[in-house]
Amino acid sequence: MIDRDLKELGAIRQTFPKTKVLLCWFHVLQAVHRWLVKKDGGNLSPAQRNTVIHAMMTMKACMTEEDFESVSASKCRDLEAQFGSSRVTHYLRDQWFPFAALWANFGRLFQHNSSDTNNKAERYWHRVIIQILLHYKIPVFARSSKQTS
Repeated sequence: MIDRDLKELGAIRQTFPKTKVLLCWFHVLQAVHRWLVKKDGGNLSPAQRNTVIHAMMTMKACMTEEDFESVSASKCRDLEAQFGSSRVTHYLRDQWFPFAALWANFGRLFQHNSSDTNNKAERYWHRVIIQILLHYKIPVFARSSKQTS
């Protein structure tokens, strides 16, 4: 499970072509939200942003690709009618729909421990860095690594 780093995704797919890769759902929503609050994202009000996030949640719940296609088309029509613009739906279609199998439920139909986020792993490694690596002074760490070389 990764954030949507296309270089990382490409490297994983090249190195491990049979590996199933998922996008962290938290980071998908975070990226969409960050775009929505930017000026080029329409600088949407909180209520409008909430509407888009709820539409994304409805799309994520789709258990088949066909259902996703139908639901996403319907949600995009609704968003365009409500906002009077296709700016948001163009962004979703361009940036997120091509990767839907990596974040929507229809792409998660295999054993993945029902985990939709990599936040626990990120938190674990953050804790490792803080408690172990930064606890030691860098010169001491560098000195001890020179002695073992």
